[in-house]
Order: sequence, then C-alpha cells, then structure tokens
Amino acid sequence: MKQKILVFLTVTFMKLLRWSYRFELHGDTPTPHLLAFWHKDILTSFFANNRKPYSVLISNSKDGDFATRVIEAFGHSGIRGSSSKNGKEAMHTIIDAMKKGKLNVGITIDGPRGPALTPKFGIFEISRQTQVPIAPVIIVNESKFIFKKAWDKFELPYPFSKIHAYYGETFVVPENTAKEDYPIFAEKLKKIMLAKR
Repeated sequence: MKQKILVFLTVTFMKLLRWSYRFELHGDTPTPHLLAFWHKDILTSFFANNRKPYSVLISNSKDGDFATRVIEAFGHSGIRGSSSKNGKEAMHTIIDAMKKGKLNVGITIDGPRGPALTPKFGIFEISRQTQVPIAPVIIVNESKFIFKKAWDKFELPYPFSKIHAYYGETFVVPENTAKEDYPIFAEKLKKIMLAKR
C-alpha cells in the first residue's frame, strides 16, 4: 500500500513537471532503435521521447519494482535484470527481449555508475547482434539545476523551462565487427553526443 501511494505521488509530480516543460525536438528516430543518452539526462530523455513506447533495463529489486510502476504510468516498460552485478547477463536479457519483438530500447550509455560521458561497449554488442540502429539523443536544457556532487552531474530542468532534444546520426554495428573495434564506435558515439556541449 505504501509503495502504491509513493508511486502515485511520484507519477503525479513527474507528470506536472513534464507538463510545465516546453520541448523542441530536432530530427527523429527509426523504429525499432536503441536510444542512446547520458545518465545525467535520463529523466529528460524519457520526457522528450514520450511519443514512442520504450523498454529500459530495470534491476530485480524492490526499487526496481517501484521504477517499473513509474515508467509504466508513462507508457513505457521494464526489462528486468541487473546491470551492475552482471553486465553480460543484462545485455543478453535486452538482446533476447529485442529478438522477440520490435522494441525501442533506452540505454544510458555511461550508466549505471560511470565514468560519466564515457560510452560503455554493451550498446555496440546489442546493435551487432540484433542489427538494430543506435539513435543518439543529445539533451540541452536551457535552464537547469545541476547536482554537482552526483557522479553523473545529474541535470534537473527548472519548471516551465525549454528542453531541446537533438537526434544525431544513427548507425548499426556490422555483424562481422570484432569486439576490439568497439573503441572506434565508442569514440564515434561520444563525438556525436558531445556535439552540442
């Protein structure tokens, strides 16, 4: 009962916050795709991309139950697994889910614990195995509060502020790509993601 009340209050607050924002979208994404964004922009990335349903990896914990209920209220869904305890297991959970259906999957490419603004290689392996394109989204908040003590320097836009979502070049990692080449793709993705900074 306590969790239901907390979910209701959280969802209500988030919907009011989202309602107050003004979004300007630059470009679009194919379907299906892997939406790539920084951990600091996790909230605004989903707010800005509310036109399409997304699936996102959520841990198998009580906190994960809470997060799942919250994102479901916004029309998204959770893929349950652990990214911090077993990264490979989480990656294969996403791959299996994508092969079963044409899902748009949101991935924090520097999550869950950083280092910040450094893409991890999991998204490239997922793209290689599923042949689904990576679609970078760059969030630019015109007015925001930055949590400077957080590892990701999380950004929370002020109410009634404007948020820009820029969709960068999409690309697929070829099936014959060797894992040794992933740093090349990481550098490419990072360059796209930092273009508006």
